[in-house]
Amino acid sequence: MSAKIVLIDDDPETVETLGELLRRNGYEVVGVTNPEEALSTVFLQNPNLVVLDIMMPGVSGWEICSRLREFSSVPILMLTCLSRDEDKIKGLELGADDYLVKPFNPREFLLRVRKLLERATAPLEEVLVEVGELKVDLTGGKVYKRGKEVYLTRRERQLFFYLVRHRGRTVSQDELLEALWGLGWKGGKNLLKTYIHRIRIKVEDDPQNPCYILTDRSAGYRFVAE
Repeated sequence: MSAKIVLIDDDPETVETLGELLRRNGYEVVGVTNPEEALSTVFLQNPNLVVLDIMMPGVSGWEICSRLREFSSVPILMLTCLSRDEDKIKGLELGADDYLVKPFNPREFLLRVRKLLERATAPLEEVLVEVGELKVDLTGGKVYKRGKEVYLTRRERQLFFYLVRHRGRTVSQDELLEALWGLGWKGGKNLLKTYIHRIRIKVEDDPQNPCYILTDRSAGYRFVAE
């Protein structure tokens, strides 16, 4: 069965052009040119991926992304002419999974679509990791500290679980950014540091002197193996 993609853009020509490109590559596409109908369409269609423009009249892509995250974890690829790092960071903080600036190469667009769909459908390995006073249930998506569940946001959980799955190995900042935020994302190292700090506050006894998530200077981050 082909993946279903909801394409949201107020420009009918963009919806038609990208829709045709996606269909030629085997995807089912539902186009939305009225941003007021975006949320209800995603809710009813239950797609595998949402491609979302930002600059739209009435309801912006920012608002749609934020409200989507209230009821759905569907991967979101933002398409926009806004190229500042601040705009990219805003989109990712609101819950987007990737961010592509117009104009873009159709092959890069298709590659990002494929990567997002692969990450979304990759099965979690059935494993329970216990290190010190932490227990990480990678299958159930839960983290416990001294038996009490630790609440992590969706993005914090993705980042933390990636480090746990690669425990004992230093994961570079570029690898983390690409794995979590998409191909070619180079502007988010300060954002990455912010998320690491937030996670440390929740899982470490002393975030300033961590014992689980370690920083290897100029290299990246490492979750301890035992």
